[in-house]
Amino acid sequence: MKTNTLLSTAAIYLVLVGLGFLLAPGVMVFGALGGTPATIVAELRQYGGSLLGIATLNWVARNAEASTARNGVFLGNTIGFGLVAVGGVLRQLSGAIAIGWMFVVVNALFAIAFFMVGRANMSNSAS
Repeated sequence: MKTNTLLSTAAIYLVLVGLGFLLAPGVMVFGALGGTPATIVAELRQYGGSLLGIATLNWVARNAEASTARNGVFLGNTIGFGLVAVGGVLRQLSGAIAIGWMFVVVNALFAIAFFMVGRANMSNSAS
């Protein structure tokens, strides 16, 4: 997979999920929280804002040349998507609704892709 394609795809996915959490957090959790108290909605919106920031980073870096900075983008995405996938597995095993497995798979696939593409395109100047 090309670097540009992976970063662009991840950026679009993160924009969609981030906007969902910002604009319709109750819908994004598919009723898994049993309601949407104000504090939960506020926290989901903060999460959405973070996702939009990462999406922006990925979008801007999609055409960047190999560098230590781009290595950091790949490493950060690998760790981020990987930890979200692990958290998703734990959530699903604790009894969350079945559609959550879809997000576990998507996040795990992004983590694997960022690891593989990042490793294959790592800058030699990385320290």
